[in-house]
Amino acid sequence: MLTLGITGFLLLLNRIMLSNVTVPNESGMTYLVYTLILALSILGTNFVPLYFGYHLEYFKKIKLSKILLWLTISYLFASMVSVLFGFLIFKNTDISFFWMLFFPISQGSYPFATATVAVFIILPLLFKLFSRLNSHQLKQLLVVLTIIFIGAPTLFGKDIWSFQMGGMLILNIYLVLIGYGIQYFRFNTQSHLLLKTALSGFIYFGMTIIMRTVSFSIHGDYGTMNRFNVPYSLFAFIFSVYIFSCLEGSRIDFKIKLNYVAAYLVSAVIVSTQFVNISNITHTLKIAAVLPPLVWLFKIVVNLAILFLCVCILTVGIVLIHRLSFMQRWLDSNSNKSLSDIGNWIELKLKKNANLIAVMVSFYFITVVQIETVAIIIASNNGTLSLNSLLSYFFNGQSALILTTIIMTLIFFLLFLITNRFWYSYGFLFILELIVTVSTALKIILRHEPILPTDMAALKNIVDIVNMVSPIVITLGLIGVVISLVIVVILQLKYGKHFNVKISFRKRIISAFLILLMLSGLFFVNHANAIPSRVFALFKIQKLFYDQERGAQNNGPILQYINNLDVSIMERPTGYSETTIHKIMKKYDQEALKMNRSRAKWAKNQTVIFVLSESFSDPSRVPNLNVSKTPIPNVLKLKKQTTSGLMMSSGYGGGTANMEWQALTGLNLSSLSPTLATPYSQLVDKMAVNPNITNLFDQKIAIHPYNAGLYNRQAVFKKFGFQKFYFDGSKTNKLKYKDTVASSPYISDQSAYKETERLISKDNRKTQFIQLSTMQNHLPFDVNSNVGSDGVTASGGAIGDNIVAVNNYIQRLQDTDAAVKEFIQKLDQNERPITVVWYGDHLPAIYSGLSMSEYAIPLHQTDYFIYNNKAAKKNAKRHQLVAPYSFSALALSQANIKTTPYYALIAEVSDKVPAAVSNPATTEGNTYNGTQVFIKRKNKVLNREQLSNHQKTVMRDYRLIQYDLVAGNQYSAKWATQKVDNHKN
Repeated sequence: MLTLGITGFLLLLNRIMLSNVTVPNESGMTYLVYTLILALSILGTNFVPLYFGYHLEYFKKIKLSKILLWLTISYLFASMVSVLFGFLIFKNTDISFFWMLFFPISQGSYPFATATVAVFIILPLLFKLFSRLNSHQLKQLLVVLTIIFIGAPTLFGKDIWSFQMGGMLILNIYLVLIGYGIQYFRFNTQSHLLLKTALSGFIYFGMTIIMRTVSFSIHGDYGTMNRFNVPYSLFAFIFSVYIFSCLEGSRIDFKIKLNYVAAYLVSAVIVSTQFVNISNITHTLKIAAVLPPLVWLFKIVVNLAILFLCVCILTVGIVLIHRLSFMQRWLDSNSNKSLSDIGNWIELKLKKNANLIAVMVSFYFITVVQIETVAIIIASNNGTLSLNSLLSYFFNGQSALILTTIIMTLIFFLLFLITNRFWYSYGFLFILELIVTVSTALKIILRHEPILPTDMAALKNIVDIVNMVSPIVITLGLIGVVISLVIVVILQLKYGKHFNVKISFRKRIISAFLILLMLSGLFFVNHANAIPSRVFALFKIQKLFYDQERGAQNNGPILQYINNLDVSIMERPTGYSETTIHKIMKKYDQEALKMNRSRAKWAKNQTVIFVLSESFSDPSRVPNLNVSKTPIPNVLKLKKQTTSGLMMSSGYGGGTANMEWQALTGLNLSSLSPTLATPYSQLVDKMAVNPNITNLFDQKIAIHPYNAGLYNRQAVFKKFGFQKFYFDGSKTNKLKYKDTVASSPYISDQSAYKETERLISKDNRKTQFIQLSTMQNHLPFDVNSNVGSDGVTASGGAIGDNIVAVNNYIQRLQDTDAAVKEFIQKLDQNERPITVVWYGDHLPAIYSGLSMSEYAIPLHQTDYFIYNNKAAKKNAKRHQLVAPYSFSALALSQANIKTTPYYALIAEVSDKVPAAVSNPATTEGNTYNGTQVFIKRKNKVLNREQLSNHQKTVMRDYRLIQYDLVAGNQYSAKWATQKVDNHKN
């Protein structure tokens, strides 16, 4: 009993060290203590299978079915308590908790608990196998397996048997054998056992201390310090065996009933590995890295006490639930059933539902083919095709495969209820799946995106679509469809009667109605908090609107298509009509004339450059972060000299294309529907006309020093009117400068700016617009560390575990800052009048412990400036806080050149109305837009009702024009795309 008590203690300690404790700074003594405590805690996972093996002869006598029933009830009780606990204490209503409650093994999230139960089930079988071995055979087997499972991983320093992933069952079976050997050879009765235990512990912990020095000496960091701190390392294994032998050989014991001990162990395993609300608890009890050592240790003890209290409560609950009279009767009545009885019952059910199972299996494998087909095409295009990558999509995509199978099976049931023809119903869906597979493959090859709902409208131009595809492919496709139809008809005529089911008309109607009700939810999967949305979240379906190609690869073409069904563009504003739109257009025709009286004509070679600087934001504004000195002195100097301020980003850690879309079009993301989170992928293709700033220029160029796969950029830029798009991998418009900086795997900002300088037109008779989106400061930030090379260091609670990432990010900002200075100097030397709009798109998602409810606004603010080169007139204005949609109007204002009525409207919005954004506290980047709010200076948040009457009028005009352009009849499309007339006053 002592062994199990200490095992539970170590399991809880391990949970605390992994989840509750922020990893301290590697160079400090606290980190060494942290590592030693963690090294001790991992031994608990070895003790459970060792205990099973040591007492294997006892476990062979127990009734397995009764124990399994007892464990199942105990698990369900503890899990239900955890769900209720989360609901009452943390207000957590995540439906995925219920999935994990009833199907804990399905997502592979709890390998230790799963392996423990699996080993327990096969203990009688293991005893039969082990008992056949004589002493010599057992010794040989122990030595060989120890060399394979313990010696080899220790020697190579790698988890070569995947013990920490899916191979934990193998490790546990091996440890059961070791436990059996300890008992068989009386290993716990040897002399000087305590001394040998102490010596093995000294070696185990000593190796950690030695590896700390070795790691830093060789690698300059502590990355390999924990090489031996895994349960299957030789040193941890030997120490585990000696401690276990001491505990089992000890005369100290407690007279506690077996059911209490079992309940305690079950509770400890659940709390440490599966307790549903462990993430909430650990977040609440999080231990900061920067604490005095004694306070740090005290907080660990407090955490341990709280989790131990949880275990005690669950233990008492489990014991009491089993004492209930009805529970005892139920256990007694079912405990006599053997595993073979259960197997026979399962076999009977399988035979009875063989047809349905066959249908579901076929849909499952069709979806596998679809996902792997997409994966092969994408990997072939990227040059990353490998067997491992294909297998990973299969194993990691099980939830998507299962959900697709369920949906297709429901549709099959609906067709079968209507027709009562098995093969016609199945054949129709099979042919449909075949068409989807081929169409998706062809579209990804041609346009790098799967079949989407918007493609249905394109069917009216079926001739044009057919002309894009090889005649051979079309012929083979038609032959495949015809052959499938013939086979289906033959099967229905010959075997149809065997599959028909007699169902009353009433039952058909009710069943069909219920299925239709369930399938109708597919049109609401993007409605926040709706049941369909929660079901998709339960199955971990990713809403990859920003990368439809990868969405089809991860979710499968069917689910990615469904993801795009529930996309309403924008709520229709009150009063929308052609008459209203024309009134607004006339109003801003006059406003443009008024503005243009004080503005200059466009130069023949007028040039505007938009620079989106990836993840650029001054770290000194981040709450709870201290920077020793500014890493961006040149940008800050420029901001003091010209129009500048802060931009409210629509994302945190992502959403680049959304900022790009707003800057180019002058349209507002927060005015769109909550489900339309990525306009590049969800909206642009639906609009017949896409007004944007390129309409004003003769030459239009886009540059992106990365591949063009994300956000459907190639198709978007083509619709926007860009004549050339330079990106990494382009076969026609190739990048010339592709250098990287030391701390980034991406093309440097310096190279991107050189590319831009190269592409500035030499033709002084044409205006030019250039859009540059950089990549240097894109995540990851934890590679090729160049920390503190220029004397800038960061500290504070916002760093958390990410010290390397934060310092690398700051270093990259310094590189960007130097590149910006050089870029501006080069532009000043150019004779063309050039206006540069330069802005950061969002903050990097590397900061810790910052609540979005408290710090949402500073975490969504980036830097911007608008600069005229020496060939253009100086014109500095202060716009302290703006949104990306303002940049087009601000650029024309900064250049002091004539505007058009559409940009006069945007200028009025920018001047009179605070920055309109989706509520940063509730918005999920690329997934869901929060409620529209308005951010004033000093970060004051207003809702629409708090605007002044004039501000409401301006916003109403803006919303009506935006609705007309994106979701209405585009009465204002020609008006919004007109060029500047230099001859008008």
